[in-house]
Amino acid sequence: MLDKCRISGYVSLEIVEDMINIKPLNKKPRENWDLMFKEANAGNEEIEENYFEGVTNEFDIDEW
Repeated sequence: MLDKCRISGYVSLEIVEDMINIKPLNKKPRENWDLMFKEANAGNEEIEENYFEGVTNEFDIDEW
């Protein structure tokens, strides 16, 4: 069916009410995410706090 519609490669599936919509994706999934994250954090010079600093548990001690 996809060949008949000339759809190949990656597709997007979307459920709308009682239908499944299949659309071709023109770009790869997660393409340019690294750039988008950098842009989203641009201007945020604040250093993130490590809220788990000093917190340990048996799993971390034994397994890691």
